[in-house]
Amino acid sequence: MYFILILLHGIFIGIVHFLGYYILEGIFILLLLFFLLYFSPIFFSKKDTNFPTFSLSKISFSLENSLLLPMVFFYIAGFFLLFAVTGDFFTSFHYNILFFILVYCVFFLYILAFDWNNDIFFDIAKIHLIATYAILFSVVFVSFFSVSVVNLSTIVLLLVSIAFSLFYFRHNISPDILFFQGFLWMVMFSPFLLSVLTLSSVSYSFLLFSFGIIAIILFEGMPRFSFFDSFLPISKVYVLIGFMVSYIASIIGSFFDAGFYPFLLIGIAFLFLIHIRFSNYIALFSALFGIFFLYSLVFSSLMTSTSLLSTLLFIFFLPLCIIWNTYFWEEKFLYDFKSLHYSSIGFSVLFSLYVLLFIGWWWMFYYILSLSIFLLGFLLFLSYFRLRIK
Repeated sequence: MYFILILLHGIFIGIVHFLGYYILEGIFILLLLFFLLYFSPIFFSKKDTNFPTFSLSKISFSLENSLLLPMVFFYIAGFFLLFAVTGDFFTSFHYNILFFILVYCVFFLYILAFDWNNDIFFDIAKIHLIATYAILFSVVFVSFFSVSVVNLSTIVLLLVSIAFSLFYFRHNISPDILFFQGFLWMVMFSPFLLSVLTLSSVSYSFLLFSFGIIAIILFEGMPRFSFFDSFLPISKVYVLIGFMVSYIASIIGSFFDAGFYPFLLIGIAFLFLIHIRFSNYIALFSALFGIFFLYSLVFSSLMTSTSLLSTLLFIFFLPLCIIWNTYFWEEKFLYDFKSLHYSSIGFSVLFSLYVLLFIGWWWMFYYILSLSIFLLGFLLFLSYFRLRIK
């Protein structure tokens, strides 16, 4: 199944990349990531293998059964009215945030004064929360172009909406899973918004670092609290997708900025822990790729035409350490050692070819070739004996 998913999405990704539709390419990459994680046994023990079900048919536009349609018109009218009065997008946006905070104050006063536990209150609260999440996500996007959009009122709205969301999901008897995921993603963006307000600048490395770290904390912490029980399996899928988006983006960002390195190290450790607990080879291969990628990025300067020793050290040191390390512990899952050994040998083969073809060793080409073959043979011997005696 994994092979078919990767093959089909790979074809579409290649086609749209060739045609220059890079946004569509990103969408296909996210879809591939989602399906790989969705069909992976990464989240489940043998006793817990069922996803909760949800349906878009629960969204109702009936005037008799839902307040969604009139409230949507109400919010749209409010946005246009404030823009008409102020004549400036950012000013009207600021007043909209203040209006949303005022509505939350009304909610809290209503809870204190009246019997709030009814369907109409929860319907209105849900629509207002969805609109709040939309505003906060738009603030994140706009902050990349103008940090002034993030001010104290934005943070107040963020904190108030988180507090009210916790109240809502604690007491609502018919929770919406997709709605709850919006709450989780808003929580993951919270440190970034706080950093923009504090520093008055956007740090992409901090955005990915904070987003990924909160995803890890949620992934590890949600099973420990009953609050998440109704949403747990699918929520773990979503937060892990959030982590993987940060992880992949950090790999890309590492080409340009060393500030992405710390999250990569944490992400690699987290992926290894996932594999150790759940026997998930997607996590293992992602962690191994991260190790070899980071190693190559940091130590690629060792490959030089002036030093044969440093070049061979770069090519064979890390694979030798990984294969030799497997002699000191027992294999936990069936393909652990094979994955470690084959990826290590593949790394050495790849960079041996790179050095032979693209580094100026022509004056001693056959020396490099013979030494590379000899050291590859040594790795193969080490691998053979360890796999034979495991």
